[in-house]
Amino acid sequence: MGVSGLFYLAHSLDKGVADPRLFAAGSLAVAVSVVAFGVTASPRRNAYARS
Repeated sequence: MGVSGLFYLAHSLDKGVADPRLFAAGSLAVAVSVVAFGVTASPRRNAYARS
């Protein structure tokens, strides 16, 4: 998701989508995705290394 999601959100704002909730919801989704990856990456990497 990440940067591409933010790019398309910014692009939609540039094209005239004036609802600020769209950018807020999209940014929140990207932030949650990044945090979820950060929280789960280390335990999964350790489990993979043990197998």
